[in-house]
Amino acid sequence: MEKNLIRQENLKLIRQITFEKESFTANDLVQVSKISKVTIQSILKEMLENQEIRERQLINQAKGRPALQYEFSYDYQHYLLLAILEKQPKILLNMQLVQMNGEIIEEKEVDFTSFSEKLLLDCIKEFTRKDPKVKKIALMVPGKVYQGKIISGWGNNVMEAWAVQEGIQSFTNAKIVLQNDAHVITLGYCQKHRLQNETIVGIYFPEKSMPGITILSEKGLFEGNRSLAGEAKFLPEFSQQGRPETTHEFGKILKVLLPIYNVVVAPSRFVIASNTNDLARIKKDLASNEFIKQQPNQPLIQTDDNYLESVKLGLLSLIQEMEKKKNGYGQTKSNGSALGRYK
Repeated sequence: MEKNLIRQENLKLIRQITFEKESFTANDLVQVSKISKVTIQSILKEMLENQEIRERQLINQAKGRPALQYEFSYDYQHYLLLAILEKQPKILLNMQLVQMNGEIIEEKEVDFTSFSEKLLLDCIKEFTRKDPKVKKIALMVPGKVYQGKIISGWGNNVMEAWAVQEGIQSFTNAKIVLQNDAHVITLGYCQKHRLQNETIVGIYFPEKSMPGITILSEKGLFEGNRSLAGEAKFLPEFSQQGRPETTHEFGKILKVLLPIYNVVVAPSRFVIASNTNDLARIKKDLASNEFIKQQPNQPLIQTDDNYLESVKLGLLSLIQEMEKKKNGYGQTKSNGSALGRYK
């Protein structure tokens, strides 16, 4: 029993190292892992049989015979990344089929204005049936996620009745992780810019919609009771207000939000993501916010100029973190494609 546990831990470690190194020899793994060469060769044999790695070429060494070089097979598993995006007047479902390192295999976008759970499940079914390598699915939703269920969702809370995890089990063994859109985008931004060990307030504010807020601290994602932290639309200032129709109204909401969160959270930076074309001008206006100037905490105010890239990185991070804990696949440090400190 103890030998099996040690074997599994060694296998997880070698998977982690090979995922990062891309190409390697048995001696490389011995030096990095400090595991015996006999054990390394046994693990490599198992990974070859499972098609997790493949033989690459013979390379000359300073001493001795040429060594066989291997490479990690990022095509071993595929991930399906799904994002429900508001692009008024439509709602879109963006779908990316990717390799384990995030390389896109196929991308598709469908009109999701109907907000139909059946349409969502049909789209997932289409990908999983034509590609049996899909083992993990990540879904970004415009709502809070608590214990795998969508709560306080967009669209008159219609998503609260969805049973996505149960639904996919009827046609695939792939595991799915759901997460709030503001969380995903802010996590992705942090990976893109290698941010960690600081307090960040992320704001996802689609045009002609209401903002979602996420809080990242040095200890990780802060979600509050039932994951309801950051539901800005329920603040007294906005609860009776409709969706902003103009750039002026959009900017006015941010001018109210930032001073509140700056006092309550005192972040080192705000990160604002949106599909509006006026984000640069709004950022300039926010930098001169008189309320923030009078407050003791003086945060950086930044905008995400490519929030769709952050969506992809955030979703991929969720899957890689899940994989790393279970199987070892994933990064050991934050480098733009794994969660690092933020999870």
